[in-house]
Amino acid sequence: MTKGQYPIINNGLGLLTPELWGRVMAMLRAFESKDVDERRAKSSTASASFFLAKLTDAKCVATNKYIYAWEEVIITAIYTFSSEGKTSEGDTDEWDFAAMNLLEGNNTGSNTATGVDESSPNFPDGYTYQAIGGGYATSGNTVGSLGVDPIVIMWKSKGNYVFTAANSYDGDCNEP
Repeated sequence: MTKGQYPIINNGLGLLTPELWGRVMAMLRAFESKDVDERRAKSSTASASFFLAKLTDAKCVATNKYIYAWEEVIITAIYTFSSEGKTSEGDTDEWDFAAMNLLEGNNTGSNTATGVDESSPNFPDGYTYQAIGGGYATSGNTVGSLGVDPIVIMWKSKGNYVFTAANSYDGDCNEP
């Protein structure tokens, strides 16, 4: 049975009466008649909406804080994505509508949302806080090419594009 085909049930089974099945089919018919878009926020406020986005580059704006270039994608098959249209590019460049990772918002020069204290004597030399997708840049510079272009759930809230993802660290391990 496919969408729009609803059976008529003439015999019940205990509490599952034909009348109850009729009500269930009426609710299903009403639900399926709507144009459902999974990208719409399920909230009472119209100030936020979400979509899938592929991060394409990162720019360091302060120690342990990046902004991200992105493009909207849709799922076309399992682990297969296709560009959908919206991007972070505006009239100037790919950073006009850059997104920020909310987990980086309160990072400091030595403490990050991932729970790492970079000023600790136990923090290994040569390790750096990575942009989402991999790669490192100093303030004002871009990563240039992420290690992977991750897919995130992107939110637009009050004109800002935001997402949440935990950053990682990378560096060389000097074994004794």
